[in-house]
Amino acid sequence: MKRKHADRIDWHRVLERKFICSVYDDVEFRGYITLISIEKIKEPIIITIQGQDISLADVGYYWMQHFPVDLNYCVTTMINEKFEVVQWYLDISKSIGVNEHGIPYWDDLYLDVVVLPSGDFYIKDEDELREALDNRQIQEEDYRLVKNITSELVKEIKNKENKIINNSMKHFNYILNESHRRH
Repeated sequence: MKRKHADRIDWHRVLERKFICSVYDDVEFRGYITLISIEKIKEPIIITIQGQDISLADVGYYWMQHFPVDLNYCVTTMINEKFEVVQWYLDISKSIGVNEHGIPYWDDLYLDVVVLPSGDFYIKDEDELREALDNRQIQEEDYRLVKNITSELVKEIKNKENKIINNSMKHFNYILNESHRRH
């Protein structure tokens, strides 16, 4: 299990960025929202999904993350320079917290759910999850937790009921306004 931080200071591909973190408390979401504005990058991240090249990170892109206070997953919304969602990336986590510097983190439990704007989705890294269990990097209870959370997320995604995904552009506008206000 790896602890990962929202500011992604170890992300060496991104040469210049702006980072902002804000507390959000509303009926559809309680927790932290962070935003990385990519200003300079070594090379873009381009992946192929269903035979189509998709850019996930480039100059002018944004990575917004939601860290809910009461759920075992965080959501990264990747937004292009045209302010269009490229994908949502849901990291299943054992826990979510905030470090001594006020930076949110998650303890990654390997399995991820990727959702495309079309509504299509897929589950990533099931082999890594199984391997972590087999190698005793996680406990059986962690494995069950991941499977239960993933099952619930899949239901929400299929029914278009995930509140973070459904409100992501509202939250993006909020955090972008916060960013402009602070800089």
